[in-house]
Order: sequence, then structure tokens, then C-alpha cells
Amino acid sequence: LENARLFALEGERRRLANALRGLASSVSSSLDFDQVAHTILDHLQRVLNFDSASIFTYANNCFRMAAFMYSDGRPPLEVGELIADETPAAYQVVAMKRSVLISETRGSPFWRDVSGRQGIRSWIGVPMIFQGEIVGILNVDSDRPEAFDSSQIALVQAFADQAATGLANARLYAATQQRAAELERVKNFNQKLLNSVEAGILLESVDDRIEYVNPRLCEMLGYSAAELIGRHSALLLSPEMGRYVDEQAASRARGEKGRYEAALLHKSGMELAVLVNATPMFSEGVFTGTLTAFTDITQRKRTEQRLLALNNAARALTFAADPDSVLQEVLGLLQEVLPYDNSWLFLLEDGDLVLQAAKGPVAAMRTNRRVEPGVYVNFDRMIEQLEPMVISHTRASEIWRKDPVLDYIESWIGAPLIAGGEVVGLLTADSLSPGFYSEDDLYTMSAFADLAAVAIQKARLYHETFVAYEDLRELDRLKDEFVANISHELRTPLTFVKGYVEYLLEGYAGDLNPDQREALEIVLDRSDAVIHLVNDIISLKQSDMVTIEAAEVDIASVVTTCVQGSHAAAERAGIRIRLEIEDGLPPVWADARRLGQVLDNLIGNAIKFSASGDSITASVTRQDNNTVLVAVSDTGIGIPSDRIDKIWDRFYQVDSRWTRRRTGTGLGLTIAKRIVEAHGGEIWVESVSGTGSRFSFTLPVMRASEL
Repeated sequence: LENARLFALEGERRRLANALRGLASSVSSSLDFDQVAHTILDHLQRVLNFDSASIFTYANNCFRMAAFMYSDGRPPLEVGELIADETPAAYQVVAMKRSVLISETRGSPFWRDVSGRQGIRSWIGVPMIFQGEIVGILNVDSDRPEAFDSSQIALVQAFADQAATGLANARLYAATQQRAAELERVKNFNQKLLNSVEAGILLESVDDRIEYVNPRLCEMLGYSAAELIGRHSALLLSPEMGRYVDEQAASRARGEKGRYEAALLHKSGMELAVLVNATPMFSEGVFTGTLTAFTDITQRKRTEQRLLALNNAARALTFAADPDSVLQEVLGLLQEVLPYDNSWLFLLEDGDLVLQAAKGPVAAMRTNRRVEPGVYVNFDRMIEQLEPMVISHTRASEIWRKDPVLDYIESWIGAPLIAGGEVVGLLTADSLSPGFYSEDDLYTMSAFADLAAVAIQKARLYHETFVAYEDLRELDRLKDEFVANISHELRTPLTFVKGYVEYLLEGYAGDLNPDQREALEIVLDRSDAVIHLVNDIISLKQSDMVTIEAAEVDIASVVTTCVQGSHAAAERAGIRIRLEIEDGLPPVWADARRLGQVLDNLIGNAIKFSASGDSITASVTRQDNNTVLVAVSDTGIGIPSDRIDKIWDRFYQVDSRWTRRRTGTGLGLTIAKRIVEAHGGEIWVESVSGTGSRFSFTLPVMRASEL
């Protein structure tokens, strides 16, 4: 019992710890205190039984409700502000800065019912304290007396501490937001102080002469301040960009600010992408010039170009299907995404990396090279950590393997090819320029490697699927050949056997005694069964690819013919067969020979599974404007309900004891179903074991457009 108690206690502790962990995560992820308060009550309900709970913030001797919860899900109580002095119990919590437990509110001098929440019998109130100050109170109550004890105060206090933290965070966030707004205003002011910003600053006169440049702009453009002061600002612009900036400058004189992207000319002649923020300067209402801040967005533009290249690569690799050509296509597309001097693509085979494709003057000479684990530390790390890697300066790297053949490499980058969570290879690139690759290139390389891995795996799967498809086609051809051979090899001798048996049974070779006749009848019966099996197998093969030679068909005539053809067999079995055909049936668009095959099968089954004295009815009726309903019903043995869904399966026979006395292969209904569905119809059965069965199928009425 003690162990059980300890186990239960440990479980309760874990449950509380999990609740507090989840709560801490929720509190830290939200800066809306009302939302946090509701989350706290929701988590508290998981570990403490109460009828209602609430959280109030406290300031200036007033309580304001932040959250309220009924445990039974009722709409929360709406309470505005409460004066602390008017709520004695809560005031005790605030005044003493400690928890208060009222086990029985009736008779307590500190209890006063809250409007809208009468009936509280027991209550816990705990303070929400942050940095020594009361910031709120968390209450839990119950309609039952003695519902809480002192052991639960610590539990509620733990949640109150989280509430205090959440409230403090929310207030801090609000203060931070207010401070941020103030700082933004200060920042906007300071941007006019020429040396106080990180952006390049240019002050132009009314006639576009440079009056001031800050050190950052000099650094960006490669000029000294002395080289720029007094010069026309057109020096920093290409002719095309100069015309655009002139148009923008006209709006400055009207007091309009400007924000746009442009390209500045570096002293070397290279273009530098910048974001321009131009502010007109006025003195006593007179336009005196323009203060312009230039933000270098070269890296952003480079990222945009790479993202565009990645997008183009993704589209190109989507259609790659050949396993060999896709490897070279990957390397070609990599050049557009991340330029290189040489690139290498390795695939894992039996634990070794095999160089399957390479591009570049050096790489192209080293294909089909096998790299075992441990040879290149950088390769092993990428495979183990599933992360890309860059070595900006190979000569200063401790993990770069000194290889005379690869001594030309100054900067290197690589990424694992990952498909289905597993490494299938590596993609690497190198440059003859030191520092060509940096940490900034890792994301691009990794993203491209992911695209490449998917394309390679897809091409492999496509190839494997194509090979499997070709194998299946060959198997299908062999199957067709086998069916053709078996039909010829079996049917021909069986026909001779049947003919000779019938010859003997008719007495042409002399009289037969009863034993001889019985034996020959068994041979004849089994010969018919085997011939029937062969015919059904051939029909089943043909029904796999049912071809319908459709024409205008009088369905009544087809049904009548099939019934007439079955009369002899029905009479021999002592079964009466009837025909019911509705007048005025429309023609159907169907294959009469195929329909006859279906009806012969259904009527034959009805005869086979009926006893002497039973009856069979074949009927045709108009179901609706679009379909005709054909049905064959009998009063035979019926089908057990648990086997009805199986009768359409190949070779399935309902009752082997019954069917052993009747020839059959279990293929007829499978063939019939395929033929009906090929006509666009449906076939189904309704049956009661021991009472009989009704097989029905529909056929589409011939449309006017087909007449």
C-alpha cells in the first residue's frame, strides 16, 4: 500500500511537472496577458478539481478580471473592476502578500459573495508577486465545503507564479513597445545627423553638388571624402540611373521624400545595389538640398538571384527522368545557383562514395573514382551530421586533406544528398579563389542538394519502374502465349476423348454393361468439366481486356434466345423456366454476343443450383429513362449472407459439397461482372440461403445520338 501511495504521488508529481512545463512554454510564447491567463486556468484545471477559477490583476487598490473559467464549460462570469476593500478575502491576500485558504466560507468573517457567483463554499486565493510587488491574485473555489486543503496551496501558488511572470512579460512588452516607439522617433531624428548612421550618407546642394559624405559611403564606393566633396553627384550614377534619379530629385524640391532601389557606381566601375532613402532639407521654408541614406542591398539582391536560380533549377529537375543525364544536369544547374570552378557528385555504393559525375577542367578527368570512409574528414562529417560544410580557406584548414591532385583548390563547399532521411551521396564544389565560399552560401548549397537528391531518386525510381513495366509486359506476353498453347494442347485431345466416349455410350462399339456405362459417363462428365475450365480460362483472359462490339440490340430478343436455349437443360433437371418481358422496351447499345454470354452463365448457374421442382424466371424491365434492368431469379439453394461478396472472385465456389455434384470452375460470375461493367452497367445479387437468388444487371438505353 505504501508503494502504491508513493507510486501515485510520483505520478501526480510528474503530471504537475508536465503541466508546468507545458504552461511555461505557453506563457513564454505569448505576450497577451489575457490569453496567458486563460491558458493558465486551462492547465490548472488538468491538475486541480475546482468549480470555478479566476485571475485578477491588481493596481491602485482595484482588481481587474483577466480570466474566468467554470470547470463545466459554462460561459465565464463577466466582472468589471472590484475595489479591494470590498472583497475582504482577496484583500487579505494582497495585504499579507500570502495565500489564504477558506475551507468553509459560511461563517467566515473574510468572505463576501461576488455578484453572479453565489454558492461558493471553499476558496483559495494566492498572490501573484513579481519583484516583491503584488501584481494580481489567482482564485480557485468550489461549491463544496472542505474541497481544498493546505497541501494544494503550493500547487495553486506555482500557477500564480507563472501568471505573475506572464503579466510581468506583458507589461514589460508594452513598456518595450512604448520605448521602441520613442526610440524610433529618436532614430528618425538622428538619421539627419550625418555621422550617426550605418548607412552611407550623402548631402547634396540644390544644384546636386556633393557637400558631405560620411565614412560609410566612402567605404562602400571606394572613394575618399576629398575625392567627392564639390563633385556632381552624377559621378556616382550610371547614365540610365542618372536620368531616373533626376526625375526623383524634382519631387524633393516639392518636399516629397523618396524611397527606391538604385545602383551606385564603385570607383572600380562595379555597380553596387542600394536602397535609397532621400529626405528634402528646408530652411525657413526654402529648399536647400537633399539628405540621402544608401543601404547596401547587394547581399539581398544576391540572395534573390540565388532563390530565382533555385526555383528555375527546381522546375528543370522536375522533368529529369534519365538516371545518367540527371547527374550532369544537376552539375550544370549548380553553376547557375552557386558558381564554381569544379563540381563533383558522389553516390553511395556499398558504403563507399563513388564519383558518378564531375564538371570542370580538373573534375572531368576523375570520374568513377571510389572514396572509402576515412579518406576525407570533411566527407565523413557531412555524412555523419547530415549537414553542409564550407571551408573558405583550404590551406588554413586543419581538416582539409592535402592531396597533390587537388592542390589547386582554395575554397570548397559541399552538402549531403539526402532522400527519405538517408544520405545517398554528396555534392561538392570548389574554387581557385581563396574565401570564395562562406557560411552565407551553406543554405543555398543545402537547398540545391535537397532538390538534386529528390531528382536523382525520382530518376532512379522512374528507371526502375520502367524496367519493371517492361518485365511485366514480357510476363503478360508469356501468359498470353501460355493460354493460347494450353487451349490448343488441351482442347484438341479432350474433344477427341469426349467424341470417342460418346461413340461408346451410343453403342456403336457394342453393348455396355452397367459398370462400363457408369465409368464412361464419369469420363464424359469429367471431360466436359475440363473443357469448361479451359474455355473459362480463355474467357477470363479475354475479359481482362474486354472489347465491346456495340450496336443497336433488342435486349428482349437476346434474353428470349438464351432462355429458349436453356429449356432442354432445365427440363432434364425437372426445373420450370419462365420469361417475363415488359412491352415497349427501348433498344440498348451493347454487344449481343457478350450479353448472351452473361445470360447463359446466370441461367446456367440457376439451373445448376436448383433442385427438381424449383423454378427460374428471366425478366427484362425498364428501370428508368436511361437504363434497362435484366434479372434472373430462382428458387434454388440460395447463397449464405457471409459469402455473397466473394462470389465475384476468381475460382470461388459457394459450397464445395454442392458444387462437387455439379461441374463448374468458379470463373463464370467473374467474367459476367467484367462484361456488364464494360457496357457501363452494374451487376449485383440478392439471395437468402435455402430460398433462392436473384441476379440483376443494368444496361444503358441507346441514346438518340447513337441511333
